Amino acid sequence: MSNDDFSDDDDFFESIKRHQLTHSSPQPTAASNTDYDISQVPGEIRSKLFRADGEIAILKSQLESVKSRGYEEIKHLKEDNEETKRSMEEQIKMLKFSVQKLEDEKKFLDNQVKSTFSKKRKLANPSEETIPVTQAQRVAPTTVPVATGQRIIRTQNDTTLLTDYIWKLSINGSDRTIMEYLGKVTLKDSLEIQGYRFQEKIPISSIILEYLISRKNLRLDKLLEELFSIINELIVHLIDTSLITSVPFMLSLLHGILGFKPSAVNENTIVISVSRIFEIIMLYKYTLSNEDRELFNYNKTPQMFLLEKFTLICSMDMLEKLMSLCNLHQEVKLGSRLFHEVRILDLVNQLIPKNDEALMNGAQINIIYNVVRILDNFYDTNDTEETSSQTVHSLLNINLVGVPIKEDFRFYGLNRCIGNNTDFQEIDKIIFSDNATVDPSSLIILPNPISERSKESRNSNYSIEYNHEFHVLDLRLQISQSIENYIINRMDTSILKEIEVVKLMIRSINLQQNGILRSPRSKFVDLRIKIICSFVRNLNYVFKTSKQLNEIINSETLNELSIVLSQIAFTSSSDLSGSSAKLYKLLRTQNYRLKILNEESEAKARELSNVNFSNKNKEYLAEVENEHANGLETLYDHETVELAREILGFCIDNEVADNLYININGAEMVDDNRFDEMDIVNEM
Repeated sequence: MSNDDFSDDDDFFESIKRHQLTHSSPQPTAASNTDYDISQVPGEIRSKLFRADGEIAILKSQLESVKSRGYEEIKHLKEDNEETKRSMEEQIKMLKFSVQKLEDEKKFLDNQVKSTFSKKRKLANPSEETIPVTQAQRVAPTTVPVATGQRIIRTQNDTTLLTDYIWKLSINGSDRTIMEYLGKVTLKDSLEIQGYRFQEKIPISSIILEYLISRKNLRLDKLLEELFSIINELIVHLIDTSLITSVPFMLSLLHGILGFKPSAVNENTIVISVSRIFEIIMLYKYTLSNEDRELFNYNKTPQMFLLEKFTLICSMDMLEKLMSLCNLHQEVKLGSRLFHEVRILDLVNQLIPKNDEALMNGAQINIIYNVVRILDNFYDTNDTEETSSQTVHSLLNINLVGVPIKEDFRFYGLNRCIGNNTDFQEIDKIIFSDNATVDPSSLIILPNPISERSKESRNSNYSIEYNHEFHVLDLRLQISQSIENYIINRMDTSILKEIEVVKLMIRSINLQQNGILRSPRSKFVDLRIKIICSFVRNLNYVFKTSKQLNEIINSETLNELSIVLSQIAFTSSSDLSGSSAKLYKLLRTQNYRLKILNEESEAKARELSNVNFSNKNKEYLAEVENEHANGLETLYDHETVELAREILGFCIDNEVADNLYININGAEMVDDNRFDEMDIVNEM
């Protein structure tokens, strides 16, 4: 709008004033100044007035728009300021955490430097006593070669060694250390346990490290006792508050520490730990039962339920480890005391399925394995007769039926790398893996969510079935050896002298014989043969100590026994053994290095005899491989064959033995001069 336009407006307003003064009626001035007829205004002036009103409205609109944009800019600037402020606060927290971490590392390194300096002084002044040096020693000093390699400094401080040790601990099947897992988890709130304060928003691994540094002057056994007591109380607190993300990893850490110096684990440490572990097992054993799982799992996430199962596995492995350490305190009969005071035997009986239905519903192979190993320690440490035939009956039933694959329970555990470990991949996802500097805001309290998997994908892998079969066979061997251990330690077979128990042992032998016949070249043949040999020894103990045969076996079971043991006692004269000997000799003398009949059995034979393919005596190599039991050509070792014949001597006469021999070997006795296998039995 130009200046000329504004000057026209001034003229316009002046003309209006003159017009008002000229045409005003003789009324009060106040009224004449406000009341006038717009129609009396000339048309040119009226148009200019309307144009001015429009321009004023446009200017007001533009002013409102400018004000609105100003408000928006102010709002955005405030938001940017708040965001920048929050970002700076997070950076400050991260820097503070980094400083705290560096201070912890500095404390640890200072401790190492002090220990190294102390060791250096001891090396510089090994003794205060002065040893006189003779003239001959001065004249002819010995020359000692000086090593130019890097020196290895070995510290003598147990706490420092323990700290180094726990940083390297890992769970079976994991490529991350336990402290890496604990370095990603923190506590929700600060708490104090036995005078030691656990801070929130600090990794649990840093808390444990700081504790070890603060208690570096304690004697190792006292340090372990205090450490186990504090961590056990922390675990109980986390379970009570349903924050169990770190619980299985702290149990794994305690389990690993038990192997640092077992002699430093005193009686109080074992008693306190067993009591706490017992409570955890009783709390989470419901996860084994399908019915109980549906009752208790209605409001739990899949990751929480999986953590509970893994916690149960770790707890049972921990209990097994603790009970094995009771052997170091036999003078106070610690194992026997714990079995009574903590009711370990009651727990064992609750975890062993009593029938086939319970076996299919609530049995888990790792748990059963733990139970068998705990019973072994019970036989070694307990001097009372409390093991019932029902317990043995249940174990033999497990041996006969087997243990199915349990859903979401496929873990190695802490004591053995056997079976399947596929479900640990989900545990690994619960705690993220990141090698970068830990941001305190990224530390977790609750487990990260995991995706739900279909049941078809869980058990469809062939390797899962293969690994599980090996696990079950190894469990069967442990059960048989556990019964044998009981007989040897107690010098008593009374709990085995029941018809049902003897029947189960006989059928267990028959089961493994059928497994060998179905797959005579399987990798599991050697394991099946060990199971058979162990049960044959157990049966021999029972029959030797029995006065009346009808007290331990009935007619039906006697027929089964005759057939089963005949396959052992009368197979040594089989033509297959002679033919296989010729085959081994023919191929090995021609420097044939590949498998001939059973690769696993042949490798085991070479290992036991300390020979290999480079051995010059090829005939000896062939003889070693042929004599080792392989499940078909050479079924059993000589000791097992002799024991089987001895048992048959208690049960059958010569005529029955002859018929069994003919049926087993498919031969006919054409003359009276033929060698009779039962002559060996009669001569005993």
